[in-house]
Amino acid sequence: IKYSEIFLNQLKVLARKLKNKKLNAPRLKVSQSQIDDAYTFFPYQLTEDQKSVLNHVFEDFASGSPMMRMVQGDVGCGKTTVAIIAALFQLQAKKQVAIMCPTEALARQHAQTFSKVLEKKNFNIALLLGSTKPKDKKVIAEHLKDGSIDLIIGTHSLIQDSVEFSHLSLAIIDEQHK
Repeated sequence: IKYSEIFLNQLKVLARKLKNKKLNAPRLKVSQSQIDDAYTFFPYQLTEDQKSVLNHVFEDFASGSPMMRMVQGDVGCGKTTVAIIAALFQLQAKKQVAIMCPTEALARQHAQTFSKVLEKKNFNIALLLGSTKPKDKKVIAEHLKDGSIDLIIGTHSLIQDSVEFSHLSLAIIDEQHK
């Protein structure tokens, strides 16, 4: 019975991948010089595993098909670094990026991290949480819709009906929301 469940699960994953291959997505080519520049944003060298995952992400960006990729690893292994670099290239291409976190604390932490690493690029970064005041939520929603927010970080509040994007190109879902 367990084998059948696993087999059916794998068939569902394969069917989803095949369906996504038929869909179109904007192509984004990333040059080696852009990659080298992005790596300088960090005060440490990226690991070979991080570089390998990023190469797969860049291939997905250039493929013209929607990307569905799960990055797994222990706490502290550098998944956030991968997310920042992937987001950076979409942001530089004038696209919007959304990052959904399972808790407000993690969303705030990501907002601080992304803001610190990307501060020299002058992207408009916003934080949308369940605890955000309704008045502020409305302003954020307006700015997302008109495209003046480049990067939004938040909780499940990002998937409310009132939240519309101008040109969302990359959604990163952290941890439990996968």
